[in-house]
Amino acid sequence: MSLFRAPLAVSRLRLGATAALAFGLAGFSGVAGSGLPNTVELPAYRFIAPARPILGPALAERVVLVVVDGLGADHFSEIMVPGALREALKRGAYFTSTVEPPSWSRTQYATLGTGAGVLVHGIASNAQKRELTVDTIFARAGDAGIARILYKPKIEWWLEQFGSAVGEHTPELRIALAALRREKRALAVFHFLAVDDKGHDHGAASRVYRAAIADTGRRIEEIVRALDLSRDLLLITADHGHTDRGGHGGDEREVTRTPVVLVGANVRPGDHGDSQPHDVAPTLALALGVEPPRASVGRPLTSAFQLGDEDRARRNAAADEGVKAFVETWARELGVTLQPDRSVPAMMGAVRARLEVWADANILSRLAVALPFIVVFALLLDPRRLFAGAAVGIGILGAVVAVLTLAVSGLPATFSAVRERGDFIVVGVLISTIVVGTQSGAWWVLNRRADLAARQRSLLSLGTASVFFAAMAVAAAYIVQGFSIAIVYPAPTIIFSSLLALSLASGVSVLWGVALAIVAIRGYAIPSRGAIAAEQSTGQTA
Repeated sequence: MSLFRAPLAVSRLRLGATAALAFGLAGFSGVAGSGLPNTVELPAYRFIAPARPILGPALAERVVLVVVDGLGADHFSEIMVPGALREALKRGAYFTSTVEPPSWSRTQYATLGTGAGVLVHGIASNAQKRELTVDTIFARAGDAGIARILYKPKIEWWLEQFGSAVGEHTPELRIALAALRREKRALAVFHFLAVDDKGHDHGAASRVYRAAIADTGRRIEEIVRALDLSRDLLLITADHGHTDRGGHGGDEREVTRTPVVLVGANVRPGDHGDSQPHDVAPTLALALGVEPPRASVGRPLTSAFQLGDEDRARRNAAADEGVKAFVETWARELGVTLQPDRSVPAMMGAVRARLEVWADANILSRLAVALPFIVVFALLLDPRRLFAGAAVGIGILGAVVAVLTLAVSGLPATFSAVRERGDFIVVGVLISTIVVGTQSGAWWVLNRRADLAARQRSLLSLGTASVFFAAMAVAAAYIVQGFSIAIVYPAPTIIFSSLLALSLASGVSVLWGVALAIVAIRGYAIPSRGAIAAEQSTGQTA
């Protein structure tokens, strides 16, 4: 007997509405999950920060920042190809920098160019494509009459963030080097992408990745030959590293630890310990003798330079004074009351606590928005049929199988596991298929001896319950993060999980939406109790 040979029942409209909402849910969660974070700004991004004191006379004439995209600290030695670069690096000052998660490129470019963390500049993902609203090292150098030069094969991201302040820009290395040679005083940025490309394609444990690092070293050597390191300064760093399998964005050690190496004028060689990306912009300002970016919360790496103790202490004090004045202004804009005798770390902690309260308040407001959405889906479910055929239990079984599949696949709950945006979709569709397949198989085992009406009731209850659970996943993701990463609250791992939940919800909704739509359109529906009673009565009368 055919599974769907049942009289048309009053539940047809209910099923059609549920199927329509399932497709709407699939589209909504698919866009939100695969598109990754959108832009939501924190309060007080656009306030005017106070001017900073200049830290002292310039220590170099031309300053070059080299960003080797995707180069982790553990792999820096592989850039030391034989020749002028290796000889120069022997006299370098070395730091190990720890990137503030999430370790996305656009986030770290903003930090390197402003000295401000993600809580200040607000660029918390690669999807936030806007010009920075905080001060930058390019603006400070420009105001001092210093030439600015940018080399990057794909220059859009730097221009989107820093605008015309970057000065002359070119995708040609020879043109950038010619421009550098012409200038007596300059701030130049050379951005190399090959290491990151190979890291994504082959992973940090591959020979291809190491070969790309060596090749980039040979290109940096061309920069060294264009400089006079007795008067100029070269600073080499990276935005993030890569995992062995390839990928970044999370908080793994190999991803968040990057090199910071200074070579050239007035540099004091040796290993100087730890630093952070926030320190790069004020260090460039220190070397150029210009005002640090006004939103910077980093400290210049004065230990890397040949300075007298008194001179170093004076420059550090000036830097601390500027940071303190900025944090006080920032806190005032956020409505945070600070004690006058607080240290800068304590002040930053108070500001962070205020932002956590702001984030929690936004979560509560999103909960109010999500509740009607949940209620609408709940109303479409017939409570008498929701639990028929152990629909809820089978749905939980499918979820457990999905989790186990993720665990066996070795996919960690971190942004670094996702190399491209489409990976969310691929994983979501794969696991959704496993979930629905598990549900269908379990349904068949449990109902293979049931009569036709019971099987229909069980199957359609399972479908509507699955759509309901998918709706709950979307609602939960919206409540937690609002489909955005404006700040690093909650932790990136939680955000990753919610984005993955969106993709799973999308896949489950598509599969069950198709099934429910067929049932509604063809008239295959659960026979109502009235219809069954009428049929039995007719039979008895006959």
